[in-house]
Amino acid sequence: MKMTSRPLLDVSSTRDEEEEEVTSTLTSRAVGREIRAHLGYALPVTTASLCNRARDLISLAFVGGEKSTTALAGAAVASTMANVTGNAVLVGLTSALLTLAGQAYGAKKYGEVAAWTQRAAVVMFFAATCVSVGWTRMDRALVVLGQDAAIASAARAYLRGLTPGLFAYAGNACAQAFLQSQGTTRPQAVSGVAATMLHAPVCAAFKAMGFGFVGPAYATSVSTSSVLAWNCLFVRLRRTPNGVFRERDESVARARDACWRGFARETMFDRAGVVAFLQLGVPGVLTMAEWWASEFLIVLAGYLRNPTVTVSAMSIYQATNAFTFMIAVGFGAATATRVSHEVGARNATGARLAAAVALCLVVVVELVVSLVVYLSRDHWGAAFTSDPRVRAHVAKLMLPLAVYVFFDAICCVSTSVLRGAGRQAFAAPIILVAYYLIGLPASAYLAFTKSHGTMGLAIGGVLGTATHAGVMTFVSARVDWRREIERSLDIRRVGADADDSDSDSLSDDDDADDTAHERTDARKLLDAE
Repeated sequence: MKMTSRPLLDVSSTRDEEEEEVTSTLTSRAVGREIRAHLGYALPVTTASLCNRARDLISLAFVGGEKSTTALAGAAVASTMANVTGNAVLVGLTSALLTLAGQAYGAKKYGEVAAWTQRAAVVMFFAATCVSVGWTRMDRALVVLGQDAAIASAARAYLRGLTPGLFAYAGNACAQAFLQSQGTTRPQAVSGVAATMLHAPVCAAFKAMGFGFVGPAYATSVSTSSVLAWNCLFVRLRRTPNGVFRERDESVARARDACWRGFARETMFDRAGVVAFLQLGVPGVLTMAEWWASEFLIVLAGYLRNPTVTVSAMSIYQATNAFTFMIAVGFGAATATRVSHEVGARNATGARLAAAVALCLVVVVELVVSLVVYLSRDHWGAAFTSDPRVRAHVAKLMLPLAVYVFFDAICCVSTSVLRGAGRQAFAAPIILVAYYLIGLPASAYLAFTKSHGTMGLAIGGVLGTATHAGVMTFVSARVDWRREIERSLDIRRVGADADDSDSDSLSDDDDADDTAHERTDARKLLDAE
């Protein structure tokens, strides 16, 4: 497989021409329409992400009800390991699907959307299988890392309950990326809210059946499976003529119907297509290194004086960070979707506008979020603990956390700009340098050498994410979108041959209808200016 290698950044004389084109497009109405497009994608994803986080907190609350510190510690460790070794890996792999399927949808190559989704399903199932095998020996790994044997054993038991949900999580990641690539995000919000409302009763049911502290883990698997079932049902029911989930715009309905016409073995196991998917998916996993680094701060806190207090304070710090980050996740998904659509449609001006609006929008939103975080500094710790020492630590940590939240959201969106262009491999080394050569060493130095404790850990994290945000913002602002469009064609062409027969695009008559469909998108709305 031969692909052309072109630089990510523009060094050609065409930049001036593109800048003039972009300037002529940036009317107030055009920007307003792009903002509405982003919000329309982002808000449902944010809702779903917050619901996912809420279910984790509900599970831990039920574990805490067992009144066993070992059980609570084991569940907390298991949740951390599940995120680091399982969920983060699957999310990273799925970034490739959002890129490839989104670009295919923007190019009206609807058969390719289905093809890439099926290849992603094969890869995700294999990855989930490997992770689940590793979880069966996780207690041994935790003991080697210095974890108490009783806590490690409890963590392994909790991971056993989470294992069925791991496969559901993999399937759901594919289903959601498939829908997001078409600009369909509302089902995520609906399924997320429904699963969250049912999660507490399911946890209570498992407790009543005598599952003990691992009951919430099995309840999580049930909730995750229900989300997957809903998304699959939505894909099926929206194809029903005159059904409640049918798109009102018939041209939109036909376009999205063409994105899925069932499984095809020759497509799923197409070697060249799977390899092309992994070329984006593996670097996508490396972009999750920030997630791993933030979780590792809790481990470092355990080596400070009075670890009971410091670990508790950093756990609250991380829980708050994870919750606020869900807002950035929604905007990141919207950014990747909008950029991938414009790249697929070969609209360099639209891609540049989508990236610019995304970055400006997240700055405004996260300034508000950071301000709320900081203003709650004297009261936030009380929501988690009555220990005055922990609350004092949390109050001090809220200032660096407010700064971290701001830069972290910019990181998410700027990385999503490159994800939409299919440049995960370019983003990965930047993330690794920012957090593992700058952030974590700075945290360790300030916390231990300079004796700044938890404050040192937090400041080091800020330095890492600020570096990441600065570099990625510069890079995403300087992308040569014309060259990236050419490159995307080379990548997608690898997997296109398997679907050229019947579902690659709509008929000529449908193409005429597609024009009306595309006018509902932000790109065509911009062209109307």
